[in-house]
Amino acid sequence: MDSRNIILITDPYGSNEAAFISPTSAHIVTMSNELSDHSNTSSIIGNPRILKGPGEYEIAHFYITGVGTPLGDEEEGNINTFYIIRAEGLVLCFIGNISTKLPPAQLDLLSQTQVLIAPINHSNKDIDQIIQQLTQTIQPRIFLPLIQPFENNEQVNSPIASAIVDPTIQPQNRLNISETNLPGEIRTVLLNPRS
Repeated sequence: MDSRNIILITDPYGSNEAAFISPTSAHIVTMSNELSDHSNTSSIIGNPRILKGPGEYEIAHFYITGVGTPLGDEEEGNINTFYIIRAEGLVLCFIGNISTKLPPAQLDLLSQTQVLIAPINHSNKDIDQIIQQLTQTIQPRIFLPLIQPFENNEQVNSPIASAIVDPTIQPQNRLNISETNLPGEIRTVLLNPRS
């Protein structure tokens, strides 16, 4: 995300299968958890402010709220943090590695979300239900699913993720949004991976 030349990156990825984010410059980095596919900060060039968990942050003209959720049974004691990002009159939410439906109090925090960004995680069997709950409840204007690199060429078995291969949705290299050009109804947007 680039706003007034301040660059914010969410969950820079890396994996055991040599899929890494290209070296990229950023001023702000949010990490939803400490797992390698969400926290590869070594690929970030410069001296960014790194946000690693729940809290309220004001950096430049970004107002960021991190909210903790369970990361999953296999990662007991760890949390996922979803981030609500406010900048230039827009409200975006990056859900990170969310693994459970949200309780009403957390859903209320998302009520003004205009852009919902959701990594599609091949190991999260509940992701369809979670995304369905979020999109139906908060009704964002733009839904931006992010396909994560898969290990061993695994495929996603997910109706939500099937949008990735839907030939009617053409991936874009860049998405420019502002308060004035948001669609009237929810629209799914796919972005090409950065090389």
